[in-house]
Amino acid sequence: YGEAGDIESARRVFDAIPHNRRDVGTVSVYMNALCRNQMNVECMRVFERMFMSPMSSTCATNIEPNYITFCIALKAAIHERALTFGEKIHSFLKENAPRFDACL
Repeated sequence: YGEAGDIESARRVFDAIPHNRRDVGTVSVYMNALCRNQMNVECMRVFERMFMSPMSSTCATNIEPNYITFCIALKAAIHERALTFGEKIHSFLKENAPRFDACL
């Protein structure tokens, strides 16, 4: 749905997935759909809500983001010129470098 620009349907599908059944893939796909449809602020909110307890070193859920998830969040931050948000992600990655791919 997100690929076709139908964000409301994409949101309904995402929201229908039980929290304990969501994984990094489903969250990343939803975030990417938001970003591709110029809903960058919402994409960043999903990232913060799903992954960061205010950008500390702990995840807000049991899902751990991967390098694709970080790239999507950073892309949204770039489009919104959200420097502070991007800096928070950068700091998180520096603190947790061994957990994530070096390509970031």
